[in-house]
Amino acid sequence: MKGKTVLVTGGDMGLGLATATALAARGATIVVAVRPPSDGSRTVAEIRRRTGNAEVSAVPLELSSLDKVRSAASEILDRCERLDVLINNAGAMFGTRRESADGFEMSIAVNYLGPFLLTHLLFERLAESIPARVVNVSSDLHRAAGAFDFDFHNQGSYSGFRAYGRSKLALVLHARELARRGRARGISAFAVTPGNVRTNVMRHGTTSRLQNWSVRLVSPLAISPDKGSGASVYCATEPGLEDRSGGLFERRFMGSYGRVRECQPSPHALDDAAAAKLWEMSELLAAREVNRSEQP
Repeated sequence: MKGKTVLVTGGDMGLGLATATALAARGATIVVAVRPPSDGSRTVAEIRRRTGNAEVSAVPLELSSLDKVRSAASEILDRCERLDVLINNAGAMFGTRRESADGFEMSIAVNYLGPFLLTHLLFERLAESIPARVVNVSSDLHRAAGAFDFDFHNQGSYSGFRAYGRSKLALVLHARELARRGRARGISAFAVTPGNVRTNVMRHGTTSRLQNWSVRLVSPLAISPDKGSGASVYCATEPGLEDRSGGLFERRFMGSYGRVRECQPSPHALDDAAAAKLWEMSELLAAREVNRSEQP
């Protein structure tokens, strides 16, 4: 990965930190996007210490605000002359319904709409750095979402797991549509499911006592972030993966943690019409300032 620049969102903790560290160890220039008020200085120092790679820096990124996503993208473009890999890793689950700064339900805003806009704004820089890759960190919970619900406000009855699963389904659909649109520009896109990883993704709580009990039940089976980062690292680095662009990859939940494989997503994640509709709707909601003639 020497000579390649990789941006990892949520790169200051858990799965993102493990992913950024693994790629830095392979020689990549790493930019970790961190949520304010952190400035990422401790993360940068830790990755440098662990890997001996001095080419590590941080940029603030608040995915719950589209204006702040635009500001972060502008800083990244100013700083990075090339961008070979974008890993949309950051995410969270919310136990109670919250609204983003732009009035959207928080899970869909943080886990999908913010990453969509970031990817959109960085598309041309990726296209200038071909072959380039985008990796969306999804979840097996995308399978429980059913058909995609296009209500980004979600003002009815609320389930944190259901909202989270929907946002992760959106990331699989986004990777599928981005693969189609990016093919002619030399950009590949992949979605990954890391498995049951020990992270703080549920730091905002779950919706019910039953869900809390379920989380405690499976926690002893959770794997480390270092193991969970395998699918992201694989899709960022594996040679010759371009012909499988648009696919979903997983690191096994049980058994051999050393193997990453392409897997079958939910039937709803294979809905090309839904993927195209989601893209068009996301453009209207999030990418207002992008000239449509320049869009991928």
